[in-house]
Amino acid sequence: MSKAGTGAPLKPRSARRKKPAKRGKSAASILQDPEHFFNREWSWMDFDSRVLALAASPHIPLLERIKFLSITSTNLDEFFMVRVAGLKEQARTRTLKTGADGFTPQEQLDGISRRVRELMKEQSRLWQKELQPQLAKAGIDVVGRHELSPADMKFVKKYFARQVFPVLTPMAVDPAHPFPHLPNKSLSLCVILKPKEKDPVRKRLYAFVEIPQVLPRFVALKPSSDKTRFVLLDDVIALHLPKLFGGSEVLESFAMRITRDSDLEIDDEEAEDLLTVVEAELRQRQWGNAVRLEISSRAPDEAVRFLREMLEIDGRDVLQSDGPLNFGDWMALTRLPGYNSLRYEPFVPQVRPGWRRAASVFDYVRSGDVLVHHPYESFSAVSDFLETAASDPQVLA
Repeated sequence: MSKAGTGAPLKPRSARRKKPAKRGKSAASILQDPEHFFNREWSWMDFDSRVLALAASPHIPLLERIKFLSITSTNLDEFFMVRVAGLKEQARTRTLKTGADGFTPQEQLDGISRRVRELMKEQSRLWQKELQPQLAKAGIDVVGRHELSPADMKFVKKYFARQVFPVLTPMAVDPAHPFPHLPNKSLSLCVILKPKEKDPVRKRLYAFVEIPQVLPRFVALKPSSDKTRFVLLDDVIALHLPKLFGGSEVLESFAMRITRDSDLEIDDEEAEDLLTVVEAELRQRQWGNAVRLEISSRAPDEAVRFLREMLEIDGRDVLQSDGPLNFGDWMALTRLPGYNSLRYEPFVPQVRPGWRRAASVFDYVRSGDVLVHHPYESFSAVSDFLETAASDPQVLA
């Protein structure tokens, strides 16, 4: 991973500088000394930094680097939904309990906040300064809303009217409409409107437009000069906001994304129907307490304060970015047909010698122990074994 704008590699950040063990200490005393342990949560973030370092490596094919960029984003989602949510609950109850490393929940959250800001900053820099320009040179051009030609604007206008507008639900916040409960991991546009009538109290109104997940995040434009061209769906919607709000003046808009507490708490001893309980908990994951707000750095301070108040989060939970939000959606670029030169060559696992020639899978296994090494050898050995067992009347379980 590189420092923003420098290209110099970032050194992995351990939870705490370890001191060499003093001679004469017993094994028991060493195991009780916090100096000899890494913090689990910070170590996990170091791992995600190493994944992002792969996205920065020029020795890896370009679309594979995009894949690693996407993975770091989805990794962070799960980390906040489960690990950070659990720490926040411990901090809320003011527990001072520490792990083997000696850090309290609040100290761990402070360390996570510092590390995640560095990670997100590097994600944005890597996309804007390296990956996006290199993709454009390779024939995959992701353009911004201000880079659209008149022909592009005509196409985007039709696409919005036919595909996007019917599935949008603008949500305004006013005395008759409380702050909407935006789903977990949903990308939205926060829109600042000027009231139609003069209001001495409220000079600005807030509204929200959820980016529909039923549509692709990357909207394909008409090809140009042998390039595959895309514009982000959020940019398409931002261009047509006045149409959504009945002629109200749109003062500003910016992207935002909420991550919610999704840690499952199930007492499997008391639950009569475990499946029903799990299904209910999974449905509830959409509506847990907010644990993170990702927001565009273009958002005014007043809007950030408003969102913090509505979501009941503090400044540490607000992560601003000068790039796009939710790089997890970038995985779609890695699935584009063609562009094989931008990928690793397909790997074909080997089939064990003699496996296909055997009259029966059971006969082959009966002749001696079988060691299958994945992913270098085909998983078909396992699936064939299971299929044979499932169709054999002599197999009981």
